[in-house]
Amino acid sequence: MADLTQKFHGLLQHPLEPLFLPKNNGTLFYELPERFLTPRYRPIGQNLVNRFGPNSAASTEVSNDTGVPPMVVTIRDLKELPDLSFATWIKRRDAFSLFIGEHRKAAGKLMKLFINQPDADTLVDVAAYARDRLNGPLFQYALSVALLHRPDTKSVPVPSMLHLFPDQFIDPAANAKMMEEGTIVMDENRMPITIPANFTASDDEPEQRMAFFREDIGVNLHHWHWHLTYPGSGPPEVVRKDRRGELFYYMHQQLLARYQADRFAQGLGRVEPLSNLRDPLREAYYPKLLRSANNRTFCARYPAMTLSDVVRSSDRTEVRIADIESSIARVLEAIDA
Repeated sequence: MADLTQKFHGLLQHPLEPLFLPKNNGTLFYELPERFLTPRYRPIGQNLVNRFGPNSAASTEVSNDTGVPPMVVTIRDLKELPDLSFATWIKRRDAFSLFIGEHRKAAGKLMKLFINQPDADTLVDVAAYARDRLNGPLFQYALSVALLHRPDTKSVPVPSMLHLFPDQFIDPAANAKMMEEGTIVMDENRMPITIPANFTASDDEPEQRMAFFREDIGVNLHHWHWHLTYPGSGPPEVVRKDRRGELFYYMHQQLLARYQADRFAQGLGRVEPLSNLRDPLREAYYPKLLRSANNRTFCARYPAMTLSDVVRSSDRTEVRIADIESSIARVLEAIDA
């Protein structure tokens, strides 16, 4: 029988794959009520069970290869299905960002839905229903925050972002090699795949000497975990934490101090403040990352590029430079008051 950790980790794995597909390398299965299936799969529910369930030929083959018997998580039906309309407008395979205000609000509401469940088992049931209907990273973020802040799930370790979103960290050229090795070769026979540490630019650009810091997986994992611990939107008991602002300032001050020290060690000068948002940005940057959910690349920053207003109705977002300048002026005025 699967324990809480296995149940939640299975829910967090591969969020763009339907939940009825096997998890944990083919050893964990979810038995779902028929109405938990999305409209696309509900008419062929029994066929899916026969093909992908714990008694399927594929499951037997995995058990024979690994010696691990299948574990089944039986999801209970809900008396009342939750209303997810506040979040379903974000498409399942679109990018999710906490820096988009409406995305952050949707995440806060989903977080509240998860935290308000009466017990951990009911949370599993509600999350199982929501999972296949929501944007993948949005679901992973909200459920991870809930696991960290609920008393009855504090013993459940939240998987590393590196395991949840590996495509956010590595050269996409390595993906095909890893997929081949992971699909064909058993665990004990797999060989390591070399991921180049310096693939975003060449050393002809002096600022690339600091790529080891800016692109460090550990530093970026810390940033993700900070947002799990201190979410910007959600229930008051999660957001309003003692000394939150002080710790936010201290963490960033320490991070920048270390960054500045490493710049000196690399023969670079002080960090140049972005004091004028309308000045061109001298150096270019090419992230060379491919978001596997929708095969979209992260945008490049070209030499001498200038910032511009962002107005995107699809994301319900509007960010104008004039508004940011006004906000900065008000913050400085408040500090000097």
